[in-house]
Amino acid sequence: MSGSLKIIADEHDPRWIEVARHTDTEIFGFFGEYLFLSNFWSVEVTVDDVTYPTAENAYQAAKFIEEKRKSFASLAPGVAKLQGQFLDDRLYQKDGWDKVKVMVMKQVLTEKFKNPVLKSKLIETGDKEIIEANWWGDTFWGVYVDEQGNEMGENLLGKCIMEVRAELKKNLL
Repeated sequence: MSGSLKIIADEHDPRWIEVARHTDTEIFGFFGEYLFLSNFWSVEVTVDDVTYPTAENAYQAAKFIEEKRKSFASLAPGVAKLQGQFLDDRLYQKDGWDKVKVMVMKQVLTEKFKNPVLKSKLIETGDKEIIEANWWGDTFWGVYVDEQGNEMGENLLGKCIMEVRAELKKNLL
């Protein structure tokens, strides 16, 4: 079922109204026409000969030994995220994963945006800054917006997506 979003907050959730904004220069939140930027977007992503239903599944699977990775191919992305946080048989200890997780995310996103429709949509974002805005407290991959409207976070998911976009654009020249 390519091109749809499974378990993630409904784009009509009132918290998106408070958090997200799209301007001529930035995409602040993955909703509406930019929902496809979410790692929960349903698009096949193949990594190490295993095809996953979303980028989230592929990313979470990368934390584990080969035998366990395949099980992530049949999970909903929200379940994959939870299992990625709590299952045993990890390939990396915490410190080791922290050293490679951004590289792994970029590899997964590179695979995701090989999809011709998503590739085109990503390139069409032009030079807009892409920010994974959220209300659930993720300050590593995104920018958390607290109840007072304060924004904090590294936005590494947004930065990885922009790097992939730059590489795609460079390859078009």
